Amino acid sequence: MNKGSKILTVLICGVLIGGSVYRLRSVGFLKKPPKPQYLTESEAAVRPAYRQLSEREQTVYEALMRGISEKSENIQFPYEISGDEYTKVYCLFEKQEGEAFYLGSSYFVSDKMRRAHIEYRDDTDTFAEKEAALSNVEKEVISGLPDSEDDYDKVLYIHDYIVKNCEYVTGEEASYNSTAYGCLVDHKANCEGYSKAFGLLAADAGLESVLVLGRTDKDENHAWNQVKVNGEWYNIDVTWDDTDDDGMDRKLNFLCDDDMFGKNHYPRDNNFDIYECKALAANYYVRNGRWAETEEEAEEILRNALRDGGTGVELVFSNQKAYRKFKEFFIENEYIFRAYIEERNSEAAKISAAYTENEAARYLKIDFSES
Repeated sequence: MNKGSKILTVLICGVLIGGSVYRLRSVGFLKKPPKPQYLTESEAAVRPAYRQLSEREQTVYEALMRGISEKSENIQFPYEISGDEYTKVYCLFEKQEGEAFYLGSSYFVSDKMRRAHIEYRDDTDTFAEKEAALSNVEKEVISGLPDSEDDYDKVLYIHDYIVKNCEYVTGEEASYNSTAYGCLVDHKANCEGYSKAFGLLAADAGLESVLVLGRTDKDENHAWNQVKVNGEWYNIDVTWDDTDDDGMDRKLNFLCDDDMFGKNHYPRDNNFDIYECKALAANYYVRNGRWAETEEEAEEILRNALRDGGTGVELVFSNQKAYRKFKEFFIENEYIFRAYIEERNSEAAKISAAYTENEAARYLKIDFSES
């Protein structure tokens, strides 16, 4: 009797266990975990934030990248990871991978994880069409890249393309405004959409870049990029260079060091270590001879522009002292008119001048007209 009871118990347990195994396998819990995989060398080369991850985290990033590109709802990992690790990797992926515009607005996490459940946007029936449209724009943009070995030329081209082809908008969370698709295909985006588009095109051009999250000096959420140009890291904010006035501040946020950027860009809540930006050689104003260390240098830049036939000039000063002295003498005391007459040999009955400034950035733009 006792032996019979023991045998019956084992059989019952065997049936129950067998059924449990079948049900668990049917939803993927007990599948054999995949082997650890990493991004290829060329993929990793344009993803500096990925290279900062631990090896375990890199395998999760790779699994997400492959699975999400195939629109898989469930993606298995080679290792069990904590919820904190998954949050870090998923949020990093979602911000840095501009092509993944079809991801939903939320993600699922638990204390321990062997797989991810991915949420996608509702319009799944048009994903293929949208991917093709985005790919076509990427190919079109990259085909127009300047034939240059200089990273500066590539970044300038991408920056100007986005500025000319996208309109800044806010709100509408259900739209694609916060994606590269919104920026490059719909031609409407918020700062995150601009930044993701820049990162996507930069990677297509073989450039290293990262999307940075933070706050502005007005305590507003914001996103921008850092990009590596000729071996040095720079800050760039394409959104803030897209203004309604074609002549104002178009390159004010183009390849800046931390000193220039740090007055109104405050990084926070990023899942990687942002890069220190100390170089100035590739800054637009430095590179184009519009950067002044002193009042005298600024005067020479102004006079050179007038000698060359220009009707105005943009200037950025390295320090507030030179900025204030130049503004006081040349603008408030109207010495700019004397400089104009001397360099242009003008006999106009009336000379007018207008100026635009951004004191925090030490920026001045002066325009002349004759009548």
